[in-house]
Amino acid sequence: MPRISGITGRLAGRSTERSRVLAGFRSDRRPADRMDAAAAVRGTTSWRRTRGTAGRAMPARLRIETPPSAIPAFSQILPANDLSAYRQRIDAYRQQDNLSVRTIGEAQGESIEMIKLPSVGPKQLSVIITGGVHGNEPCGPAAALLLIDQLIARPELRAGIEFAIVPMVNPRGYAQNHRRTPEDVDLNRVFLSDEPTLPKEVTVVQDALSQESFDLALDLHSGSTRRNGFWTLHRNAEDLLAPAMARFGTRWSLLSGDTKPYTMSHPGVGTSKNRSTLKDYFIKAGAKWSVTLEAPGSLDYMAQVLGQNDMVHEIVTEAKSKSQRVV
Repeated sequence: MPRISGITGRLAGRSTERSRVLAGFRSDRRPADRMDAAAAVRGTTSWRRTRGTAGRAMPARLRIETPPSAIPAFSQILPANDLSAYRQRIDAYRQQDNLSVRTIGEAQGESIEMIKLPSVGPKQLSVIITGGVHGNEPCGPAAALLLIDQLIARPELRAGIEFAIVPMVNPRGYAQNHRRTPEDVDLNRVFLSDEPTLPKEVTVVQDALSQESFDLALDLHSGSTRRNGFWTLHRNAEDLLAPAMARFGTRWSLLSGDTKPYTMSHPGVGTSKNRSTLKDYFIKAGAKWSVTLEAPGSLDYMAQVLGQNDMVHEIVTEAKSKSQRVV
């Protein structure tokens, strides 16, 4: 069992959370199918369906599933906008010997950290994941920390993949549950700005990553309560996202209906007219694929976190597959 001091409990095993998880899955599924999907996220047993002699659907033998998105027994979901709890988690990671934690800078006294987890075996893919650019979108930092716990608990998830994770780009906005910084700056509109003075959060990230190169960049966000499903935004990753989101969409709802102001090319895959975003910065820095991942505000917090975490795994899996084919 991995050693994580100060991180206890298992939210995924509580019956109160099971109903919340189900809220994030596709509502058009049969009840048993939805239960199977929820169990897969929790890393527990799940039922296969088969047909009895009378033609009725009935449960068959149990199979054990431990998908990448399963919640480790030692982990728990970060409470929304709880900066103190976030700092405790970071301190716990500093005690680990299978990862590194580095403070890459500060913004008005609030530190910004990068966690690195090395690949197991020869590196085939380098991934950077960021969260908390908008302080009122707390599912991103929580999904990023859950990913770190999964990578600690299951090193095989890092086979050929090196991860760098900046879970909290805007800690001051996060602490106040504000989209912008206290200076009223939307960080996700100024990463490529020509302004002579940029927010400290932006320069900290730029400076830390200026000497790095990444194949895949994922920036975690969430949308308004009128959004009814998960979606991605990109400029250079259609080949990556179409198959990844098709698989993801078998378990979770994808954005549909009114998708304005986004232009959707495939279910859950779209583009945005916004410029100077962190996604754009990574493209300019040379990332082969750069993607914004969005969770719908219509889902509860737990479902947003688990769905976004699952989406990360699908996209990373697809990127690794494509990298292997190139090699």
